[in-house]
Amino acid sequence: IAAGLKAAVQGMGDMSATFAGLPLAGKVGVLKLLVEACYDTARVRGVVEDNAAGRWQAEQRVEVDRKNKRRDERTRRKEWEEKARQLVKARVEEKVRKEFEAEIKTKRAEAEGGGAEGDELTAEEKKQLEERLSAVSPPKKDVDEEAKRLREVDLLGFGASVQIVDSAGCAEMDDKKLRLLLAEANGKDLSDLEGQGSWVYEVGLSRAEISQLRDLRERIADAEEAKLKFPTERVDAIKALAEAAEGGSMKDIKRAVKEAKAVALTGQIPGGGGSYVHTAVRDAVLTLREAENRKRQIDAEKALVEEREKCFVRTDRVGGDRMGRTYWEFMGGEGIVWVKEAG
Repeated sequence: IAAGLKAAVQGMGDMSATFAGLPLAGKVGVLKLLVEACYDTARVRGVVEDNAAGRWQAEQRVEVDRKNKRRDERTRRKEWEEKARQLVKARVEEKVRKEFEAEIKTKRAEAEGGGAEGDELTAEEKKQLEERLSAVSPPKKDVDEEAKRLREVDLLGFGASVQIVDSAGCAEMDDKKLRLLLAEANGKDLSDLEGQGSWVYEVGLSRAEISQLRDLRERIADAEEAKLKFPTERVDAIKALAEAAEGGSMKDIKRAVKEAKAVALTGQIPGGGGSYVHTAVRDAVLTLREAENRKRQIDAEKALVEEREKCFVRTDRVGGDRMGRTYWEFMGGEGIVWVKEAG
């Protein structure tokens, strides 16, 4: 019947063809087509309309997602700028306050037998200070630089107290770590801690105390060794970071950052006070964060586009007849031909 139907539909495109002139298989096929068309036209219309609505909704979600990302970026930028303005203003105000206090002290020192004594400001002096502070306006250049730093700190994820250092700064961290360990030793004899030296028994050290001293000795040895070998190893690590950030994949950057951590290009500041990050690590991590953000956006849009494409209805025209009607095959409806009336 299917073969006869297709032949009948194509034959009816000929103006001289008539229904009566069709073979039996063609007549049965056409009648079957008409019955199915009457029965399924409403259902097909509903499917097409639902698909069109689903496609429109998916497109709307794509656009809304893009707008939300742009809005979130603007919101974060405003937060960084506002916080940067407050920090810079506080620093400028502190500078103005110190300069004013130094100026008052100088005037009092130069005064002969007059002026207020002590470090407290008089009511008039406080008023003058408030006037100067009210006129303080944070320089835009400093605000922009601070906002950039806050953005980097936010993207780095190392905390607000992170310090950005160069290779010399990393060397200073090594020195500080070693100094603190030596200060912790505080003249203790760490040369013999195997439990054989008579001094261990003389001072009456417990097993826990001996274990702590051994650990301290090992940490001092590690710090001394790191101070000697890290400068050379850091050169290679910094080069690897630059190459990975310039043209490597996210996997390459992560590997380079891991190697940088192994040579203390980033870590906790000895003695507390937050963490430090070498500029090369900062640049590589920022590149990684931006790549991760782009990937998340691309994946999200890709998922929405795939959802939208699922709502796409593709049709292929089979032919037409002398009455102006056209016959179509819908995707997913194999073996079924739909009729579109003329006009």
